[in-house]
Amino acid sequence: MTRKKNIHSIESLDQEILRLKHRQSEIEKDLANNLDYLRSNYGSMAFNSIFKKKSPTYSSTPDSNHFWGGLTARILDNEKLQDNVGGLVERLITKVSDGIEGLLGKFGKKS
Repeated sequence: MTRKKNIHSIESLDQEILRLKHRQSEIEKDLANNLDYLRSNYGSMAFNSIFKKKSPTYSSTPDSNHFWGGLTARILDNEKLQDNVGGLVERLITKVSDGIEGLLGKFGKKS
């Protein structure tokens, strides 16, 4: 984050206000883009954070140094399991978001 020189006049104050308004609009655009990305990729991001993809740091071969790491890798590499868990996560997210929308609708109504 850059900071301008000290403000000593009305002109420099106006320039700093314009600079900050421009910076505000840039941050708002970035936030909107990030929120759109999160909305469109939330399911896969949640799935990948729970069931990490195979990385080169561990091996799923039978002669792997770590028994549980190899076993877990074999189980999580199963495509059918990944599809079912992914579908479950998607349905869960949908239900939770529907519930939140329902609650917000109740709070938004005035009696």
